[in-house]
Amino acid sequence: MKKKLLIFKLLVVLLFGGLASCQDNGQDDIGLDQLEVQDPFYEEKLKELSLFFGEVFRNSEAREELFSFADLEENSGEINVNLRQLFDDEVTDPSGKRYSAIVNSFYNTGRENHRTEGSEEFDSFIEFIRENNISITAPYLAENFNLDDLSNITISWWTNEMELEHIDDLEWKGESPGFVVSMKNADNLINFRQKQTGINYIENNFVVTNDEYAIENPTIVLGNFETEQSDFDEPILLPPPGDGGGYLPPPTTGGVRCPDLTPSSYLTLQMPHFRLTSNLRSWPNGNYMYLWNITGEYENNNGVPMPGFNVHHTLGHVKVSRSEANNGVWKPGPTYIIHNVQYESANWYMVWGVERPNTTRTIEGGAKVSSDGKPEGSVNVKWEITRGMLLPAYTAIDKCLALEHNFHRTDLGRGFFPGTNYPIHEASHIQWYYKTIHQ
Repeated sequence: MKKKLLIFKLLVVLLFGGLASCQDNGQDDIGLDQLEVQDPFYEEKLKELSLFFGEVFRNSEAREELFSFADLEENSGEINVNLRQLFDDEVTDPSGKRYSAIVNSFYNTGRENHRTEGSEEFDSFIEFIRENNISITAPYLAENFNLDDLSNITISWWTNEMELEHIDDLEWKGESPGFVVSMKNADNLINFRQKQTGINYIENNFVVTNDEYAIENPTIVLGNFETEQSDFDEPILLPPPGDGGGYLPPPTTGGVRCPDLTPSSYLTLQMPHFRLTSNLRSWPNGNYMYLWNITGEYENNNGVPMPGFNVHHTLGHVKVSRSEANNGVWKPGPTYIIHNVQYESANWYMVWGVERPNTTRTIEGGAKVSSDGKPEGSVNVKWEITRGMLLPAYTAIDKCLALEHNFHRTDLGRGFFPGTNYPIHEASHIQWYYKTIHQ
């Protein structure tokens, strides 16, 4: 099941003498007619594989390796394991060794089931993993629980259909089915062998998992959680708070106001850090964040200045784990969100995106330009993002007002970034702050 690549389109209409209407979260047009239908046997096979991994992780070394994946930088402290890569002979485990305890336990479990139950399904599990790019994700497991204290783990499974059934409900938080599996004594809990011998495993220790459940109960989820970076240049990110790092020129001391700007000014906006105040993607997926900023500026049209636009893609495929979102952890932002704000640019639009399958959004608004001696107006820009992106926030920012808030250190109702007097801005569970560089 291949994830569709992101398509990003800009359709432009020039309007003069006024500002086009705009609003936050102006989203519509979900592409329901384009949804993929999964193989009806896919979920059943995924369920059986999940039960099998309940047996695999009864091995203490396999659990220890599972927890080690949380230490990888790209996982942001959350356990994520691509099983297809783990079973590839050319891929090594995180320690750089050829040996993998998870793979070893997998084969040992398979041999045990062959010998005791005569299972015919084991041989097809690896093929299923490779063909469907199956991974394990475990939000909250490494963050909330001690490896040595685990007496049981909930084994869950997730398919795209579980999310697509609720594609019209942007407030749906997500859930997935699962079973509780004992890590010590499997005799009185559901396991793969019980399923193979015909015991009614459907009702035995069945649970529904979600964020609230996984925060309190050790949980892993199997599924295809493939994400693909779009073909945008990767932004350079500032370091996390407290990590130091110097950038030249430094942010303007005391801030800058619109009266300080001239046509020859060089104004750069930084967004050193941002955070989510709740998860924007439904359980159990991570939040892969994107940000575009659209500004108005004059273009030369055969010697005649006309309103135009510029798109600044300043954040791409930056992961915020579910635990980081719940705890409001500040994440490094881009070194700049707009590298050179043109003097005539009166506002800009922040368009935030989070990866989500089979989603189409259309947004429309105006980027205003204003300058003495030149025609005033706005560029009406229509954003259409298809298959793969949810836009949780579409926010018009008045340039002069934003600079005033920073200059006067105005509390916008959310306080200031810790240790500073930079006011925190917010739109749809996303918070950020600005720094300015003025030359």
